[in-house]
Amino acid sequence: MAHVISVQNVKGGCGKTTTAIHLAAALTDLGYAVALADGDPQKSALGWLERRPEHLATIEALDFTDLDLDELRALKKRKTLDYVVVDGRAAVRGAPLTDFIKVSDVILVPIVGLPLDIEASVEFLEKLWDYRKVEKGDAQVAVVLNKTRNTGKIAERVEALSETLDVEIAAYVPDKPGLQNPIEFGMTVFDQRRGSSQSIREPFIELAEYVVSITE
Repeated sequence: MAHVISVQNVKGGCGKTTTAIHLAAALTDLGYAVALADGDPQKSALGWLERRPEHLATIEALDFTDLDLDELRALKKRKTLDYVVVDGRAAVRGAPLTDFIKVSDVILVPIVGLPLDIEASVEFLEKLWDYRKVEKGDAQVAVVLNKTRNTGKIAERVEALSETLDVEIAAYVPDKPGLQNPIEFGMTVFDQRRGSSQSIREPFIELAEYVVSITE
């Protein structure tokens, strides 16, 4: 049975696709069979997979832009997959968001580590708790903090957010140029030499290990 990890936030520019791509790559690097499902009409994640060189570790491509709830549930029963990482639709609300939540085991909410971006994501995080699956604990919600340093006032804001909404910070992802460079070629830092990219890999290794720890 495949575990579904949805990367969702109503706010654009929060690093949603980058988070989904690198989580899929990190889980693959750990030896799991992974599919990357694109739920965004822009299909940036699918575009990345189309550019991915054939000799690299395989990540299956799935188009989630038109899938209904029955198809999502059927996907979870596939024995050939361990994880499906969903790059959710920006500004998703209503029925599409409800369908993704119903089928998700983990919902990751990427947030840029700036005061206004943190505040803009609070409402979305609060709404997630209105879903019975989340309220019952059948779907775990966590934050991925992008482009930030875990120091100073930002760290204080994030800690307060975590305590107030009872959500974990699954990973802190620094703003490093080496993170984006390989994406243009259908790659990630996990496809590069370990010595030169290890520090950039670490937050996504931590994120992948967090996902595994709460789904196995």
